[in-house]
Amino acid sequence: MGLLAFFLDPTKKEHGLGDLMIRSLLEAAKSELVSHDFGSVTNVDTEVATENRKRLDIVIDAPEFVLGIENKLFASAECNPFEDYSQHLAAMGRETAEGILLCLKEEKPETDLHGFRVVTYDDFFSALEPSLGKRLAEADQRYLAYLIDFITTIRNLKAAKPMDIHLQKFLSEQGHEQTSVEFYLRMKQFAWDLRVKTKEVAKTMEVPLCFKGPFYWNSLLDAEPGSETELYDVVYCEARMWGGTKLRFEASVGLSRGWQIEPLNQTDRSRNGILQAWLKSKGMSCSEEGICAKFAFDVGYPQVVAEYKRLMETIAVGLAYREVISDLVRESPDRMLDDCEGVHSRFALKEWDEFPELRSSRDWTTSHRTLLFEFKRGFDCLSLSLIFGPGADADGLRKRLIKLASGNERLFRGCEAKLLDDYTVLYRSEFLPKQILLELDERACTRELKKRWKSFVEDELPLLRKAISDALRSR
Repeated sequence: MGLLAFFLDPTKKEHGLGDLMIRSLLEAAKSELVSHDFGSVTNVDTEVATENRKRLDIVIDAPEFVLGIENKLFASAECNPFEDYSQHLAAMGRETAEGILLCLKEEKPETDLHGFRVVTYDDFFSALEPSLGKRLAEADQRYLAYLIDFITTIRNLKAAKPMDIHLQKFLSEQGHEQTSVEFYLRMKQFAWDLRVKTKEVAKTMEVPLCFKGPFYWNSLLDAEPGSETELYDVVYCEARMWGGTKLRFEASVGLSRGWQIEPLNQTDRSRNGILQAWLKSKGMSCSEEGICAKFAFDVGYPQVVAEYKRLMETIAVGLAYREVISDLVRESPDRMLDDCEGVHSRFALKEWDEFPELRSSRDWTTSHRTLLFEFKRGFDCLSLSLIFGPGADADGLRKRLIKLASGNERLFRGCEAKLLDDYTVLYRSEFLPKQILLELDERACTRELKKRWKSFVEDELPLLRKAISDALRSR
């Protein structure tokens, strides 16, 4: 009660909200008091005793009016002495005396409310929130956080479901409670046995950079009551697709379903058909139910892992626009594709193959090149970097290239050059940044990629090529 009274008090300078709360409450109550100047409020008291020793939750007192508030979250208002409340407010001798019954849900008590107006918290918050944003700059951020927590708590209370009466009756019968608890604990243990299976799969899973995870979910431990009719456990990874669509790629296991691997449109599951059509265009086939692969319950983990990995890799290749990038690189004989794997698409400049010191790598790609451009699809962006990788006796050359890049940050933007790194980033650009991937569909993203590639090969690539070639020749 104290927190609500604190925010309703317009004289409390600590919260910085002025009369916003009391005015919003009166607006929701459709009270004429809303037009008053609340700077004249003298007291805001809680648990105010009447002559009959009944207690009214909050009383706001001013020379020209008095407002009483009865706050009801759980109990019914049927037993509250509203006549006594009204008499107490009237006896205070103000020009206007009003009462508000503030409740979690719409109250229609059969008893006479004696002038108290019914206001739900939903109505109160609906009147409050449009004006709250205008006060954010003035409000104390600490107390603003308390208010937001208060609003959230009240809304969560409203959403809470009442206790299951039928379950109560069942458990109260002889022996049912003990049997039910024993059965639940055994089911819970079986749920954890399923989690052991999904964790074994996740243990050897290699998650591409464009995915986040692994995460877990269980139909007994995590689902809303009544929403599931089957016991199963899920391990899944998430990726952002075009237009902000969130893909959830999961492997689930249960007695009746066995193992299932399926992709889900987490943003809008009604559009799973569109997702499946895209997957089909990338070489993945799904059943009518959207399942890409099924295995028996007791199948060995390596089979599940291998198929999950293969399918996730297929998705990663599509999300990384590898086909589009490969076609763009091949447009000029001066550029050569290098190893492309998962979310990485690499290419080299033919001119740089003339320098033997750039063909000394043994630990990176099969071409043994140490200087490569690399497209990489992360969780929420597609980047292009120029990387000097590991190579035999490459430290002297690495030092020269670091000096070149750090001395020309305008050209070598995004340079993260450090001498001790095996993989030195000399240049980095976000080709498709987060805002584009979140806002545009796949075709629009592809058009934007091609547009930015054209700008890169015309404006930046020639300068990068010349600067590095000159540095290599000047040794």
